[in-house]
Amino acid sequence: MNGAAPPVPKDYYLGFNYILDRQSIGNLVALAQQAVALKAKSVTICMTSSGGAPDQGLYAFEILSALPIPIYTHAIGTVQSAAMILFMCGEKRTASPGTNFLFHETVFTGGGTPLRFDDLIGQAQAIDHNDKWSHDLIAQLINRPVEEVAKWFVGQNVRDTQFALDNG
Repeated sequence: MNGAAPPVPKDYYLGFNYILDRQSIGNLVALAQQAVALKAKSVTICMTSSGGAPDQGLYAFEILSALPIPIYTHAIGTVQSAAMILFMCGEKRTASPGTNFLFHETVFTGGGTPLRFDDLIGQAQAIDHNDKWSHDLIAQLINRPVEEVAKWFVGQNVRDTQFALDNG
């Protein structure tokens, strides 16, 4: 040993300006895990996103929430669709003035791939499961009835920063 003092833990800030897909979420999780390995005090994810794959948002939420350091989220501009779940992983959630949040029910895009009836039923069940999981997760985090949160997702609903502040 050279007698040097160990590095002082730092707060890490990560920018996330992507759609939620396997690659972007994999990169984000890897960077957060790297910050943990470097003895970070906390990680703040500064984010804007038009959404993406709900399963990737739920995956990111579970992994980031389980890290042994505080994760904070800060919304910049827009947080839409599946990105709402990523935003909710923050122990502390903040937003820049003018930020908007888009809630809606999960939609399925077949991508032009032919599907059998059983495949459609499976996709519908997955959509229903992800919606209910998202509603439950948000309701628990903000201490609101799940029925109230579920109503926010009916249709295409853009909410502003004040709505977010008023509702946790």
